[in-house]
Amino acid sequence: MGIELLKTFLAIREIRHFGKVAALMNITQAAVSLRIKQLEIEIQAPLFYRYRNNLQLTDTGEKLVFYAEIIVAEWEKAQLEFSLRKHSKKILRLGAMNGFSALLLNKSLGPVHQRISEVTLRVESHDEETLRSRLREKRIDLGLLYDPLRDKEFGTRAISSIELVLVSTVKGQSIADTLNGEYVAVEWGSFFNSRFLTLNSQMPNPVMLSTDTAIALRFILDNGGSAYLPYRLVQKYLGSALHIVEEAEILQQPIYAIYNQSSSLLNEIEQTLDVIMENSKPEFASLEDIVLSMKPGKAKRLSSVA
Repeated sequence: MGIELLKTFLAIREIRHFGKVAALMNITQAAVSLRIKQLEIEIQAPLFYRYRNNLQLTDTGEKLVFYAEIIVAEWEKAQLEFSLRKHSKKILRLGAMNGFSALLLNKSLGPVHQRISEVTLRVESHDEETLRSRLREKRIDLGLLYDPLRDKEFGTRAISSIELVLVSTVKGQSIADTLNGEYVAVEWGSFFNSRFLTLNSQMPNPVMLSTDTAIALRFILDNGGSAYLPYRLVQKYLGSALHIVEEAEILQQPIYAIYNQSSSLLNEIEQTLDVIMENSKPEFASLEDIVLSMKPGKAKRLSSVA
């Protein structure tokens, strides 16, 4: 199955007109028709319903879109890598979980580029499951996760931590009412879940799940509710739109850098880790500092996810 066949198929799916696709791809309309015919022969099913001036995907065509987009995207990535390698450029593939770890990585990209400018950076953001898969498949050289990867093949380094506080749009709310109300669960990982269950009898039934802290914050600001969010993210809203749930523990969530220890880019990975750690120092030296910044002179229970 040729890449050009798939590119032509996706173009027709988008434009819905053989003639316009032919002009766009600088080929004849007959060549466009032939490519689609070849693809239908390989798939052994029609891809379009051909009505006058109205092209519609068949069920098979709809299913092919998903795979065609992946194949074309991966091929274009491969072409870019081949081009860079041809010019003796190393490619360091970095990945982070959607949300706070992605923000941490983004903060370090400029300094990483300055430190190891001979390397081309390729940066991706995924959910935890996808990021773990891409690490295991060696499609990412270095990933930032909220949980370590239990595999001897991979190195793990705790590079930073996030101070998490339970906030609510309702002032003076008890922890029981908070967790039984409009609670938004940010997917911090198994370490957080384990510590949460140690402190609370059961996990709440959330109104929404999110891997992105910004989405969770925006939701509760717009709709009301509560969530465990980074103190640095919610600090400016405290006392107005958001309020600390007094009974709740402050939790410290580690961020781990995971990398393949047999990578040919191990030296570049080590340099990248050094830069990330230099640029990921917490705003507060300890959880006690957070407590003092919220309520000077008043003690509060502290806890750690780690």
